[in-house]
Amino acid sequence: MDAEQELKRRRERGRSAQAAFRKRQALAVQEMQQENKRLREALESVVKIARHDDRRDLVSVIRQGAEAAGIDVEHLPAPGSEYVLQPNDNLGSCGARGQSETSASNVSLSSEPSRPEVDTSKEADLAVTRASQPAFKATRCMMWLNPMRYMRLDKPPEDIVPYIGDAANTLAGHLFWAVMEHARSDCHHEHHALSRQELSTSQNPCIQRMMRHSIAMQSISHGLIKAMVEARLEYRHLGYISAEYAGAADPDTVRSLRRSVAAEFGSRGQDESVWVDAIGVESRVRSLLGPDYFATLERAARSPESAKAHISLSWALDRLIGSFICFGDGPRWNVLEVDDIFSSWLSHVEC
Repeated sequence: MDAEQELKRRRERGRSAQAAFRKRQALAVQEMQQENKRLREALESVVKIARHDDRRDLVSVIRQGAEAAGIDVEHLPAPGSEYVLQPNDNLGSCGARGQSETSASNVSLSSEPSRPEVDTSKEADLAVTRASQPAFKATRCMMWLNPMRYMRLDKPPEDIVPYIGDAANTLAGHLFWAVMEHARSDCHHEHHALSRQELSTSQNPCIQRMMRHSIAMQSISHGLIKAMVEARLEYRHLGYISAEYAGAADPDTVRSLRRSVAAEFGSRGQDESVWVDAIGVESRVRSLLGPDYFATLERAARSPESAKAHISLSWALDRLIGSFICFGDGPRWNVLEVDDIFSSWLSHVEC
């Protein structure tokens, strides 16, 4: 019963995290829609003023911007045409002002200036006509229809920050990105230590193996895990995460999974500190090999793939790729496994 209750609590937390993410998405859409509305209103005001401007270059640029936003440019002069003032143009009563100026001598200084009469029927008809038209005349710019389509994340997920830039060329960086590429590859090799029945399924064996140690991890769909992998690889190669995978880079999901896995280890009385991330692997290997042999290992990583040292290092990395598990915020390795792998590598190099 305790395990079932714990699983239920994990799922509730997962649903809460997903609900929070959807709420943030909805707020982002609402903010973008409001921003688009303000932009259109500003452009409409500019168009209204530009109707009475005879600077052709300025009017042409305003016309292009208004057309792109789907705003009515019927009253703007066409490119290359002469500007002609229309009789019904509302110039803030400039026409009436001219008439009042010509008859100013007939007005007593003590009398109150007469206000020009403005025929508002045409303006009212125009407002009704505009209100009956669709908000956007064209769908050339899909951003109006789906603002989230072009949203992307320029900030990297927290869990890959230690492995990007120059850090990608360290042992930890090589190991981390090798794991990401391998998880994407859908490898069905026997090194995943799964049963033949598990290997025969259509699901990614690498993902099956790295999740089976935790109930919280098993409650996550393979599709989400794959999307999380793709999001991180996309940032590495492009420098941003597209809208397609932006949801898989949600930091709350990563933190929630990490806490859930840690809680599971604690409830089982297991020491999670014996599981280290890629940086922990590099630190442990450095202390195990010493400075001289660690320098040899780094040279092996930079050597041609056909070199003996590089081949032996590839063997070590392959064993690490086949033995990691996931803590929600990245791969982890058992320190005893790390010691065994690199002790074997060291003995091979010494021979």
